[in-house]
Amino acid sequence: MGLFHHHSSTSTVCDPLPDADYYAEPIAGSWTFHKIITVTGGALTILTTLICLFLCVLHLRYYTNPPEQRQLIRIIIVPAVFAIFSFFGLWFYDASNYLIPIADFYECFALVAIFYYIISVVTPNEDNNQRLEFFDQLENKAKDGSVIPGGSLKWFSVRMPQSPKSYHNSAKAK
Repeated sequence: MGLFHHHSSTSTVCDPLPDADYYAEPIAGSWTFHKIITVTGGALTILTTLICLFLCVLHLRYYTNPPEQRQLIRIIIVPAVFAIFSFFGLWFYDASNYLIPIADFYECFALVAIFYYIISVVTPNEDNNQRLEFFDQLENKAKDGSVIPGGSLKWFSVRMPQSPKSYHNSAKAK
């Protein structure tokens, strides 16, 4: 059994869906466990989304530092995205295997936003060429403490996307 062992003729790749005729025992009155967690999840999803929207509106209202606040807004939205997709995973139980990975996919964008936020805090200049100059002026030290020529630009150049024009200019300068 499993994904790589096909001993039976009924093996599947995805989890099988529950039977259509399943019945849940009511816990209190006509409230089943699924109905209780769906209502609780819906209320907490609304609360989480409202808090996230409130924080985003505050950042947008006082948009004084766009490079940092743009990334912060992307990070602040993460709990709302997770809450919304988790709620729909509860509500539409049969589709939860397909909905939850969408929230995980948004996590990639949040991690990139955290990286860009750190870059915008460390280098307050918005111009990519000024950021390259900033990291080029930093000392890059080896493990033994000796200074490696060329600054600490290597890690930044590999991870930070550049426009063809700025890449061409930095290649000419070397």
